[in-house]
Amino acid sequence: MESFEDSQENPDGGSTEVWTGKSFSTYEGTMGPNSVYPIFVQELRSVDVELLDGDADSRFVPCDEDYSCGMLEEPGYEYVGHVYVSHTDTWRVRFSGDVIGDSDVMIRQVNIMDDTGVTALGLGCTGLCLSLLVLLVGMIFGLTLKDRQTDPLSDVSFVGGVYHDSVD
Repeated sequence: MESFEDSQENPDGGSTEVWTGKSFSTYEGTMGPNSVYPIFVQELRSVDVELLDGDADSRFVPCDEDYSCGMLEEPGYEYVGHVYVSHTDTWRVRFSGDVIGDSDVMIRQVNIMDDTGVTALGLGCTGLCLSLLVLLVGMIFGLTLKDRQTDPLSDVSFVGGVYHDSVD
């Protein structure tokens, strides 16, 4: 298993800390659909997490719902799930339900798509569409503009049992 500290050293991936606080608090900040936001709680503690004003497309997903518990590690913390949102906005994440109280909680941000990925995807789709268009136009021209083959037998006529060549 790779910890977030290890993944931060990897230039291709990694995460950034968005917020650290205590349970019985609410985080308010900008979140967008190009990232996923893993939530961690202090080891041996538990916390209830809720994305306020969320819906089916923007919500908190507990790790036991998607079977990802234990897949992410952060020293001193346990992964409890992640928040994903469908559009960029200022979102509020509420932490409650901690019996002991005053537990450390952390939100991290992991980019799942950046601007260069979107640009590359757009250019790739454009190139594919243009290639198919050129191929289609070539096929149409090839079928409609090709020379008609003259039948060599059409120059020969049959008259009274004797073949005559019309070229003579």
